[in-house]
Amino acid sequence: MLCEKCQQREAGMHLSDSTTLEQAGGGSVEEFVHHFCHQCGAEHVRTLLHPPVEAGTRRETVRVMSLSQEHTILRLVRTEGEAVPEDWSLLTARLGSELPVGEELQMTFTESHLEWLQGKRETP
Repeated sequence: MLCEKCQQREAGMHLSDSTTLEQAGGGSVEEFVHHFCHQCGAEHVRTLLHPPVEAGTRRETVRVMSLSQEHTILRLVRTEGEAVPEDWSLLTARLGSELPVGEELQMTFTESHLEWLQGKRETP
């Protein structure tokens, strides 16, 4: 069987997926199996884990520095070229879940969404 994406290499990765379809009288689950070569399969998995950044958004890696009922402090993880640390104080209630102190994670957001998380505006 050939890879469904490139149609050139032998499919060696078989990834299952399912979608719930809403219908009158109830929903049904539709199952899919995708067949990829290892190269296209790895690219597909990378895209699922790290979706592309859309225009107007940015992605930053942050470390959770501290957590209180009111504020969560995140520090941008910087490279040698951007060595000056920058801390963000976000409203804990607007994050939607408690983040573990010390954890590094990636955030994708628009500037207006960041301002909302910081409490600088009422809507994202």
